[in-house]
Amino acid sequence: MTPSVQLSDTSAFVILLMSDGIHVSKNSQRYMDMLDLSCGIDLLKDCTRVWPHLGEIVLNRKSTILQEVKFMMQDGAEQVIIFGSGMDALSLEITSLNNTVQVYEVDAHHMKHKQQLLNKAMQSTHNITCITADLNQPSRVISKIADAGWDKNRQSVLIFEGISYYLKSETLWEIIRQSSSCAANHVIVEYMVPSDMIDAERAHIPDDVFGIIQNSLPDNLRINRFGYDTIVQNVRIMGGSDIRRHTMSSIEKRRTGTNRIFPTESSGWIEVACFKTAPVEL
Repeated sequence: MTPSVQLSDTSAFVILLMSDGIHVSKNSQRYMDMLDLSCGIDLLKDCTRVWPHLGEIVLNRKSTILQEVKFMMQDGAEQVIIFGSGMDALSLEITSLNNTVQVYEVDAHHMKHKQQLLNKAMQSTHNITCITADLNQPSRVISKIADAGWDKNRQSVLIFEGISYYLKSETLWEIIRQSSSCAANHVIVEYMVPSDMIDAERAHIPDDVFGIIQNSLPDNLRINRFGYDTIVQNVRIMGGSDIRRHTMSSIEKRRTGTNRIFPTESSGWIEVACFKTAPVEL
């Protein structure tokens, strides 16, 4: 029997919020069963006291990202890079849908450990590679992914989930630019909008939640927030196209058939944008 692995408070917190509602493949479930999420319970209680529907945000964003990856693989993408992947099970869910796609997970911590868990959860993990790299060093990140087997000339899906608000804007876009020097890639960016773009009665919620998360961490968090207009501006500068926006309201309507929790575009603070890059000169 494989011993359970205890995560950081914040990693366990996010997985608890999801409640196994999206990553439901057998491989994902086997992997999740190895994780000890107990350290996230107190953080979950504290944050859901601020707002009890936080789990719906996670379910919404993860369902949209998985749906978009399916579409992008159908469009010809043969590789997926998950930047800031953490201990999430997304790679397992992707490979359960397409067993020929190559998935590269990148994060600064726990990647060797995660690779061991993935090897135990799957009969074959030849198409999932975990890479240790600091996302604040874009050139080094791209080099390490290439060393692991990623082919910059083949179309890829670049996923930034739960990470854009911890990166400087110039770092985020430099990673995208360097990843897309030789191929037209699909990009999925999940991001947090500024307070003035959120309904007044809810604008305090993300600040309060991240304040609680901050108290559980040894280092200060600097949160980067931007709107869809910033996405559009940067994609156009890069010569990209096919820009799509998913708000909590539009996602909830698609996922549940109603708008019970997010009645308006500005009632949520997390959005997902997708676009396609054009090869750029480095």
